[in-house]
Amino acid sequence: MSITPYSLFTAVLWSSAFILLLYFFRKNTRLLALTGVTPLLFLILGTALRCLFPIEFLHFTNVVRLEGLVAGLFRALRAPLGQLPLQVWEALLLVWAAGSLGLAARTGFGAWKFHKKLRSYEPLEDSRIERLAQQAARELDMPAPLLIQTLRADTPVIAGLLRPVILLPCYHYTDEEYRYVFLHELCHWKNHDMWVKLFVEVFCILFWWNPLVYLLKKDLARALELKCDGAVLKHAGMQAALDYQEVLVKTLVSSHKQKNKGFSSYRVTELVSSQKEDILQRVELILQARQRHRKVAPLALAGIMALLLVCSYSVVVQPAYYPSMEEITEGQYTPVTTWNSWLAQESDGDYILYCKGEEPIPVSDKTAGIMLDQGFPLRQ
Repeated sequence: MSITPYSLFTAVLWSSAFILLLYFFRKNTRLLALTGVTPLLFLILGTALRCLFPIEFLHFTNVVRLEGLVAGLFRALRAPLGQLPLQVWEALLLVWAAGSLGLAARTGFGAWKFHKKLRSYEPLEDSRIERLAQQAARELDMPAPLLIQTLRADTPVIAGLLRPVILLPCYHYTDEEYRYVFLHELCHWKNHDMWVKLFVEVFCILFWWNPLVYLLKKDLARALELKCDGAVLKHAGMQAALDYQEVLVKTLVSSHKQKNKGFSSYRVTELVSSQKEDILQRVELILQARQRHRKVAPLALAGIMALLLVCSYSVVVQPAYYPSMEEITEGQYTPVTTWNSWLAQESDGDYILYCKGEEPIPVSDKTAGIMLDQGFPLRQ
């Protein structure tokens, strides 16, 4: 088991493909109605794990050698960077690290400002709304949330990793509408959605240079909303579903009238987004979910995605390299064969490749295993 530049490159390719698959899956309302949101969340988790663990497995991962663009890309990455004692890939690695550190600092500072702002708000003192929030919390067997009403909120949102804090906009809801609002927001907290969004935020910080990770972040937010919709209406009838839809539409219309900045970040989860098409999809899914009974489809789709994730570790992309005749005739290239080369295993288990006339070089366990299978001798 090892991590190489090629396994990292392959992981980025696979995770990018998974993100695109996730995007089209999330957009397909009929498929979501059939399978539910669980396979969608499973794909999000698999995408992040595939990129965070770019591993090659000995005797399982197969090398796919590509010519043309891929080979040219890796040659360019190994080229010297002008007069500097750096190769291109080393300079890019420094840029990558600097970008991640800068984004981490900005995100941390933003979180500090946000929580400082939260502490400056006065808790809502409205016995009616407090009673409704406590009733919703008891339904979910949760602690009662801290309530704050502010002009800054254009839609109900929940914040807090350790204690639920619900920020309410300054417009009116009926008692039943408040019940749905609180149930939805508290479902986010009960499902630990704030931690999930924080995990994906860290993922975006690490891979900030890949534009597709921001698409993943957006799709995650939509998927979490769909999941909470389903949780609130799990045992509800058609009339309750229609009432819940009215709350979503009312909130969307009222939030557009507010025209506030809101709290659009990983630190909160909103009842509705500002995108009209997202609300329309949620409304359509609520209706279709009342009419369909799902059992096999979610498990089958989750199984297919798990199999696809495992299969993604079976290949690693590497550039094909064939030495030119000039390199061979001028002695710049020494062929490695079973008659002029052998392997030695150090006391710590690492392998060293020895080739006559060349300096010894360390090789990975995977490479050593392949060479031993091909008949290269192992000497102590």
